[in-house]
Parts: sequence; C-alpha cells; structure tokens
Amino acid sequence: MTDEQRGIIIGLHKSRKSAQSIVKILQDDHIKISKSGVQYIITNYKKRGTTSRKNGSGRPTKSSPRDNHAMKFIALADRKVTLKSMSSTFRTSTGLQISRQTISRRLRDQGIRSYRCKKVPMISKINMKKRLQWVNANQLLNWDNIMWSDECRFSLVSDRPSRCLRRPGEGYLPQCTQKTVNKSEGIMVWGCFSKNGVGELHRVTKGVKINSEEYVSILSNALLPSLDLIQNGRFATFMQDNAPCHKTKKVFNWLKERNIRVIEDWPAQSPDLNPIENLWDHVNRMLQHHNITNVEQLWLTVKEIWTNIDSGTIQKLVDSMPNRILDVQKSRGGNTKY
Repeated sequence: MTDEQRGIIIGLHKSRKSAQSIVKILQDDHIKISKSGVQYIITNYKKRGTTSRKNGSGRPTKSSPRDNHAMKFIALADRKVTLKSMSSTFRTSTGLQISRQTISRRLRDQGIRSYRCKKVPMISKINMKKRLQWVNANQLLNWDNIMWSDECRFSLVSDRPSRCLRRPGEGYLPQCTQKTVNKSEGIMVWGCFSKNGVGELHRVTKGVKINSEEYVSILSNALLPSLDLIQNGRFATFMQDNAPCHKTKKVFNWLKERNIRVIEDWPAQSPDLNPIENLWDHVNRMLQHHNITNVEQLWLTVKEIWTNIDSGTIQKLVDSMPNRILDVQKSRGGNTKY
C-alpha cells in the first residue's frame, strides 16, 4: 500500500467506517486489501501516529546513485554490451564487486531491460529515398485490390537472435537490431494472397535458379490458379518485388498478355511494405510447434499451415497498409516495426 492509500484508510476510519466497509470502498476503487490488512494499518497508526512504514533494516545497496547513472550511460552507449563485461568494468575502474544480477536490477530500475535484437534489412541511403518517394506516390492505392506475392525460404534449423539492452520503444534503433542472412538446409517456396484469402503455394525445386523462364512457370502454375481461387475472376493488381527475374521482358510480356496489372517501381529493401512477410513469419512461428526432421516433412507442414491461415489474420494485414505507409514517412524511408 502507498502512503496515500494508507491515508485514505485512516480517513475512513476516523469517519467511523468499519474495517469491512473500508475494504468494500477500496475494492470499488480497484484497491485490493484484506480486512486484517486494514486493521493492521489502523493499529499501526494508533501506536506510531503515522501511516508511513518503518525504515527497513536490510542490507544497503552496494551501488550509489552515481554508479547507477554510470551503468545507464554504459548500456546506452553500447547497446550490445554484456552484463559480465559491465561487472568487469566496474571492478577494474572503481574496485566495486558488483554482480551481473545487481547490474540487471539497477538497469531495470531505470527502464532498461535485455531484449532480443529485431531483425531488419540494411537499407542504403539511396533506397531510403526511393522508399519515401514510393509511399508518397502510392499512399492512396486500393489495398483491398492487391494480390501480394513473394518467395520465402524455410529452414530446418532456425537462428536465434541475439539480445541487447534497450528501453521500451527503442527496438528498431540501428544499435538494437540484428541483420539477417539466409543459411541452413531448407526449402524455397513462392506464395501469394489477397484480402480474400491465400493462394496456391509453389515449392521451388532445389538447385533450380529462379530465372525469367522459371518465374513464368511459377506464375502459370500458382498465380493463375490463385486468381481464379481467391479473386473469383475479379481483377486484381499484382505485387512483386524488383528481383532481376521479375523485371525481364519475358515476364513483362507474359503479364501483359493476360491483362495483369502490376504495381510499378516497387522500392528495394522493403519487406515491411509487403504484408506477405508477416504471413511467412506466422508460418515460421507455427513451425516451432512441430518436430520436423527432413525437408519433405518441412514442405508438407508449411503447406498445411499456409492453407489454414484464418481470414481475420489476412484482413488485419491488409488493413495495416495505411499505417505502414505512415511509418515509412515518419522514419524518412528507414526501418519500421512491420
């Protein structure tokens, strides 16, 4: 109980309220306390004439306010410094034997905790400018009418991100993020979705390079059936990124012959603008609940999870597009939480 809450109890007691009545009044104000707790505070007040608690007789803190400030300064200067190295620094520079647990508690008291680094692409200044130009030019698109697509690689062994020290809201600062790379044995798939649901999932044959010919084959075997399946023959604008095989004359002519309109000038290094990335992440998280031992089992599990993605999840992703646009504008083309 705070001093203010104890004062309320004493005030109610002086107005001749019973302990049971005080408990009920406090519960109405969402303050939980038992009848015996109320009686203890009243008895203590009568003995000592104050509602404040006695000073504790426990062990005093080893670190001073100045030491605590130094811990905060070190943590914010190098977001990936370890607690072990901070303990060593204090021992060397001040002679203080401060444990990692103590440092962790002092940092928590100042709003700094250890988090896993967010994985974000490394965006060049040129691409930041192009991203900003694109969102400014396309912020009024009808997002309900887009067929989103992308490739994704799923690995048998997932890489766990490292941790960093930061405050709430700092997850996407450059010094608090971890860059991503592809590795480990796995499968490559191509998929698409629109507001109406997910489309056909296509597995890319191992060892086959996705050139223009292979990409046209993917579009024929997966995009066209998906348009019929989830668009019911209604027109949709197709979204694809700027991978070299997507921009060839052969692919352009194939799309043009079938009257499939494509979003133009898609900015590079922009997974946060493509909501299908969140569906891939959903599949990856669901994979953690399966014991998968080989790539064939991985493919069957990925396909099952993909097929069972619910419509509510898809609708939320499509509805998030205006906020994605706004966040890119706020970050001046930089990384966003998406």
